[in-house]
Amino acid sequence: MDLAVFANVPESSLTCSAIEHWAQSERLLLSRSFAKGPIRTLPLSFNALLSDMPSRFRTSIRSTRRKLNAAYRIEFGLHDDPEAFDAALQALFQNHESRWRARNQSGVFVSESRRRFYTV
Repeated sequence: MDLAVFANVPESSLTCSAIEHWAQSERLLLSRSFAKGPIRTLPLSFNALLSDMPSRFRTSIRSTRRKLNAAYRIEFGLHDDPEAFDAALQALFQNHESRWRARNQSGVFVSESRRRFYTV
């Protein structure tokens, strides 16, 4: 007996329906079950989010921000306008890519599929 398990595939994924149609056409036994993934409701502010984190993590975040501020001109902002989100995300991709190119390396956003994951 052969068995295939597809974990972490959303129920709404086109992959699910494609596999179901294929299994039916091949007269294969198919069993589907879905479980809701974990969801975390984010606090209303960055400081509220930090207050929920362990002390060591908060210290690390604050220390890293101080080091960044000392070495670079940085800005933090909230993008809550859906119309502006795509432009902000593209800026993130470009900034990240230029940073890694300066080191003759590629960053995690070099992959088009990874970029699509964050834009969808």
